[in-house]
Amino acid sequence: RLHQRGVLSVFTRNCSKIMSEESNRQSKLYIASFGNTGTVGNAFVQSALANASVEKIYLVNRRVLPEKIDEDPRIVHVLMTDFENGYADAFDNIKPTINMVHWALGSPPTPGYALLGMGSDQYHNAHVKYPTKAAEYFNSKNSDMIFHYTSGDGASEGSYINFLHQKGLGERSVSEAAKSLDCL
Repeated sequence: RLHQRGVLSVFTRNCSKIMSEESNRQSKLYIASFGNTGTVGNAFVQSALANASVEKIYLVNRRVLPEKIDEDPRIVHVLMTDFENGYADAFDNIKPTINMVHWALGSPPTPGYALLGMGSDQYHNAHVKYPTKAAEYFNSKNSDMIFHYTSGDGASEGSYINFLHQKGLGERSVSEAAKSLDCL
């Protein structure tokens, strides 16, 4: 737990720094954030809400979030179940165009991911296929958009640990699809 809190603290400082840099580059931030029910996604949302340049943050989730997060008027909930082809339905009518995406959707780095009801293909989809589809969609709408992909320490396509292997594949795949990519 102490290690997780330390990593989360560094992550939160990095998010604040990135958002500060982005707000210098773009006066208003319109963010789509994926994976907000987890520890990393929640920390990102809290950092975003602390930044005055954030005009709107679209919380994209597979399930409904607790009501208490609705307290900030900049938050818009987007319920999405099709992470392969559902981006146009969810985002084509949103104006102005989203200029920052944060991807923390996935599953925890456990060796027993099958115990979570997730097969190898689903694991690959969550960490490689879906974020790549998101990067392609958002980049096609705004070439000035920045895509933040939450990865893992030690991520490598050559890793024998599936979580790190999939995250390594995801880093490469998303970076090819997005013109501007940060791996957090």
